[in-house]
Amino acid sequence: MAIKKTRQMNRPNDMLNLFEHLDEELANYNITNAEDLLRQFDNIQYPINLNLILDRLNLRLEERELSNDISGILDLDNNTIIVERRHSRERQHFTIAHEIAHYCLHKNQDSLFEDKIFFRGIDNNSIEYQANNFAGELLMPKSEFLSQIENGNKSIVGLAQHFGVSTLAIRVRAKNLNLTGHGL
Repeated sequence: MAIKKTRQMNRPNDMLNLFEHLDEELANYNITNAEDLLRQFDNIQYPINLNLILDRLNLRLEERELSNDISGILDLDNNTIIVERRHSRERQHFTIAHEIAHYCLHKNQDSLFEDKIFFRGIDNNSIEYQANNFAGELLMPKSEFLSQIENGNKSIVGLAQHFGVSTLAIRVRAKNLNLTGHGL
């Protein structure tokens, strides 16, 4: 369901301000999955423009050199996502989506999320597992993933380029969709 802003207009200039609080409403909207979030946007193109999502959620993005084992941070006190500047753009893309997932799914559980580069042994119920799945669904929606394959984009590298993610992210998403073949 798309968020719609309505209010009574008192003067002609109000037309310009009709949507001034839309971003605040989306930031407070209860988003439970990536599909809910993507429904808020028209004309989705790939790779997903995460800056549009960050803007709508009132989150800032910073690139910094983080400690060796941290890939990203969600700092709710400052409405900021911080990513490791030395990581590849594809890696940063997934990390940003992962932090957006924490924002949407877990913002009531903590105000600071520091995410390690590798999550070893995370179980299916952990918040990190949930954030990884949300990020995969956000960046590589099932319908677009399957459409790409049906239309001949079956290589891991080709899919990674289309979605702006690493080949590892493609393999994990394909596995989660129960796809096999062509290196998937």
